[in-house]
Amino acid sequence: MPFCSNCGNEVSETHNYCDVCGTLITVVAAASPTAVATAPTGYFISANRIISLMVLTFGLYLVYWLYLTWRHYRDHTGENVFPVWHSLTLIIPIYGLFRIHAHMRIYKEMMTNPGLASTISPGWAVAVVAVSMLLENLSLEVTGGWTTTSYSFGAAVVSALITVVSITLVTGLLVRVQGNMNHYWSSLTNVQIVPSKLRVGEVIFSVVGLMAWAETLTSLLSASYRGAG
Repeated sequence: MPFCSNCGNEVSETHNYCDVCGTLITVVAAASPTAVATAPTGYFISANRIISLMVLTFGLYLVYWLYLTWRHYRDHTGENVFPVWHSLTLIIPIYGLFRIHAHMRIYKEMMTNPGLASTISPGWAVAVVAVSMLLENLSLEVTGGWTTTSYSFGAAVVSALITVVSITLVTGLLVRVQGNMNHYWSSLTNVQIVPSKLRVGEVIFSVVGLMAWAETLTSLLSASYRGAG
């Protein structure tokens, strides 16, 4: 069955256009008997996509990104790893940072072993994520934590700014690391790399993130919401 050259969607042989993006499907003359048609591999994640999803998800995209890129690693290497559990370790204090280090180290080795240059730094990645976690805890403490009954407008502003700084730090990290990963995927021969499709998990994370942004905005605009009215 043919695949769309634009988005990688599998297209029925009876269709002339891609059902997803509408691209015209051209039929290529038969190749040699030894040629094997392979489906495009959706490993490419653009910087714009990372930035957009980090903003939309209130920074939660880090968890999904760990899952998705670990899944790419599993599918590419055939290693017996578990993307869901790998990403969920981020919620476990300290241990999650060890998994961040392992994630970055493995991708760095995937690049350097065949001689590709890599700017991925596992130690720096751990430091950025650790600082981000501390900032998120600080953001919560500024408004009194989970049990507070009221807090000031100033506390709401400081909390929001700290959150923005935290999200910005992780966004910069992911853009840098994914740039390296994209370089690795592009270096592969006999493999057609296409952009990763938008997944249901990314939509769900975005909905949750938008709810968090709505809560933050409400805390800034409503004194009664802050319990200060």
